[in-house]
This record gives sequence, structure tokens and C-alpha cells, in this order.
Amino acid sequence: MSKRKMNAQGSRGEGAAGYLAVILLFSAVLGGISVSPVGDDVGDGIESAICRVLRAGDLAAADECDPPPTAQPPANPVIPKDPNEPSGPCLAYIHSEYLENTLAGRFRYFDVMTDGGSQLTMRRYVQGGGKPDIWEVWDGAWMNADIGTPTLKSKIPAGFWIGPMAGNTEIYRFDNEKDARDFYNRMREYRIGNWAKNAFRTNPLTGWIPWAGGHLPWVGDDIEEWVGNKEPDLPPAQEFYEAGIWNGFWNDVPVGPLSIVGKNFGWTTGGSWKDNQTGQTTYFFSASQQLMESVTLDSKPARSYASRKWGKNWSPEAAQEAIKKIEKELTTKGGTPVTLPPAVRRAIELDGEVGVGLRGTYGRWYGLVVDKDGKAVGLTQIDQVQGSWHLRAGANIGPGSAWIQDSQWAAKWRTNKNLDLNNPQDRVAYDAFVRQLSNGPAGPVAGALVLDEYFNNGGGTMSKVTYDSDVRTTHPNVDFGVGFFEYENETVTDNGVKGEYFDPDKGWVKWERCGLN
Repeated sequence: MSKRKMNAQGSRGEGAAGYLAVILLFSAVLGGISVSPVGDDVGDGIESAICRVLRAGDLAAADECDPPPTAQPPANPVIPKDPNEPSGPCLAYIHSEYLENTLAGRFRYFDVMTDGGSQLTMRRYVQGGGKPDIWEVWDGAWMNADIGTPTLKSKIPAGFWIGPMAGNTEIYRFDNEKDARDFYNRMREYRIGNWAKNAFRTNPLTGWIPWAGGHLPWVGDDIEEWVGNKEPDLPPAQEFYEAGIWNGFWNDVPVGPLSIVGKNFGWTTGGSWKDNQTGQTTYFFSASQQLMESVTLDSKPARSYASRKWGKNWSPEAAQEAIKKIEKELTTKGGTPVTLPPAVRRAIELDGEVGVGLRGTYGRWYGLVVDKDGKAVGLTQIDQVQGSWHLRAGANIGPGSAWIQDSQWAAKWRTNKNLDLNNPQDRVAYDAFVRQLSNGPAGPVAGALVLDEYFNNGGGTMSKVTYDSDVRTTHPNVDFGVGFFEYENETVTDNGVKGEYFDPDKGWVKWERCGLN
């Protein structure tokens, strides 16, 4: 027998004697516990320890013990979370509609405009991980009063306006699409289903009347109900108030038979956003600007052409005949059948216009999140870019006119950036941002650049969703010489098609939670 085996055997024999002494000691302790009030749990634990000693000693008594438990893999393996992935849900769908009314008076040196409206929005947030989607319905309204360049006797085909604005929005939350859509449809009909009531309720010139009537005894509730001013019974999950400056410029510049027509506007606002479920408050600042320009062709050249060509006075019958002959002549010259689009036909019939245009919007939103104890816990920055091209058609009937725009292609990009102020690195970036804000007129720009650089270098978390959009705008107008009244109704639907988040080592990577790409 080798020395190695002999040493092993000798060591094993010495261990058996030691084990026997330990077992006797354990038995004494266990016997004492079995008659004491300590309970079975401690006894079972000691029995388990004795069995482990017996197995370690390879003693026959170990056969009396229960077999050791086998390790089981976890039912749901824990997958480490990417620290670059945002923790919040993914905004995958947005649908909104607004109705705006404007009443203007023309004076010698300036125009005065009062404006108001309502907007309903429905949103779908994807939580992922088997959790249900979150659906929200936003119910908002606003008012503003503006001073603009004079148009009473001006021959300048352009102008601008500026003035204060204020608004509020209440947000209602649902855990399923059906309840959200039902609520949205009811609120849409109630708020903007009747255009006349909407203008009476939201325009600053008249809005005080239903407000005051709603506070009358006995009849106040009936007045608010009739005018569409009552709040739903469902308590809002969140609500925010904002105020700021609204501004814009318009143009209608003739260039031969064409016109360059535009309505461009934007706003700068600040406000507070209260989360009624968590107690958090977000103090925010936002700015947005839209450019919308179209090149239109007046139908008058077509009418003049038809009159010269075929010697007809203009009438509905002559319009139909002219349309057919124009189509026939275009077909002959082009060699393929030509049918004028419905919008062009209507414009010729109604002394209108047709055209094509582009639209672009850029906006930025900053929000400082404060918990219910007053501690700053986060900073959110949202950048939103939208672009589209559209067809436009208009008509003039006496003092009235109207135009319609339909997007033929539209897309939106929404980038959400977040700082966790409990994270030391994010807190340093936030402090640098705040310091820059106080450095004179250029401070806000410098602060924005500091924050952008931090995010682009991988700080905080950053996500982006791309949307396929559809935009339709209707704008009727009545001009009564010393002023005008107009509505604008717009519907926008954004369907998410791609979700990403930023990884500093890989760039933009797929955001699985969105379930979009």
C-alpha cells in the first residue's frame, strides 16, 4: 500500500472519531431542543446540519437522512437590464384633434385677434414584460389674445401677430383600449362636436359668459352642461397648466398665376404638471415653431383660358364643359388619358385654388421632476421633429372661403432624454446645465448645448420613436370687411414604426419594449 493511501486512510480514521464526538454533542443539543418551546423549525435545521456532517464523513448513519435537495433552475431567469435602456414605457401611438376659433377686428394701425380652442388626444404606452398597455386621453383647452400688423387698407401681402396665451390639460388613464376610445369619443363629441358652442366657450371675448353662468345658483350646472364646460366624473390621473407667448406670421404673395401662401406660428410657454397618483410635480418650459408654406394655382387663369378658348361666360355648366375640354386637350398633347384630380375640378368650379406645400415643426420641452417632499429627482428633455408634404385645395364663395390640406407623406421623430438626479454623474451634468442658464442672454443656449453633449456622450438615458403620420387640416373663413372669423380643425394620427435607445458603445439600438421593429 502506498504512503499516500496510508496517510489518507489514517486521516479518515481520525476523522471518524471526531465525527462521533460531534454527533454525540449534537444529539444532546437536539434532545434538549425537542422538549423546549423553541419549535420544530430550529430542530429541523439542526437535523439538516447533522445529516450534512454524516454525509461529509461518509458514515452509514447518513442513509437514515432524507436525500439532499437538488438545485432547481429559476422559473424565470433574471436577465441583466441594460443600464442604457430607459425604464419608462414606450409611446407607440398618438391620435389628436383640435378645433381652433379666431375672431379678428381690423383697425388703422393694427389688428386685434382673440383665439381659443379645444384639443383631445389619445395615447398608447407599451410597458412590455407582459404588462398591459397604458392608454391615456388628454382633454385640453386654451385662450389667447394677439395684436397683429394692420390689414384694413394694407397692400402688403404678409404680416405677423403676437400675444399672451394660457391653457390647461387634464389626463385620464385607462388599462385597455376600448375604455379609452369610448371615453375619447364621448369627450370629443362633448368638447368639439358643436363648433358654435366651442367658440362661445373658449374664445376670450365670450368665454367669461358661460364661466360666470356656470357659477349661478340652481341653473349653473345646466349652463355648463349645455355649453360643454363640465368636467367628467372620472378623476384625472395628471393635469397641467401653462402660460406664455404665442406668435406667428402669414403670407399670401402673388407670383404670376401662382401664390405663395403660408401660416407659420409657434409658442414659448412654462407651467406645472401634477401627477395625482404619485404626488410628483414637474415644472416645465417648452418652445415650438411650425413652418407651413404652399404654392397654389388660382383657378382664374383656367377660367380665363376657357373663356378665351371657347367664348363662354362662366357658369356651372360652362365649368363642367371647360373641365372636359381641358382634360381632352391635355390628353391630346400628352398622348395618355388625363383626368383632373377632384380637388382641381372643385377649385375650377368654385373659383378656388389648388396647390402643393411643405410643413415642418420643431419643438423642445424641459421638465424638472420634484417628488412629493419637494426634492428634485429627475430632468426630462423631449425633442420633437415633424415633416410632411401636402396637397391643398381652396374655394371662395362670396365673403366666405375655405381651404383643406391633406398630407401625402408625413413622419415624426420624438426623442426622450432623462437624467436621474439620484445618480451622481447625472447630478453633475444637471448642475452644469443650471449654471449655464444664469450666464446672461446666451445662457439658455449654452445650457442646452451642455446637456446635449452629455446625452450624446452616453450620459443619462435616451430613447427615440419614429412615427408614420397622417395630417388633415380644414380652415373655413368669413371676411366681413372690418374683421374676420375663422375656424381651424386638424386631425393628426401618429403610428409608431420604430423604437430605439442609445448605447454609447453601439449607437442607436432596437428598443424591444416598443414591439415596433
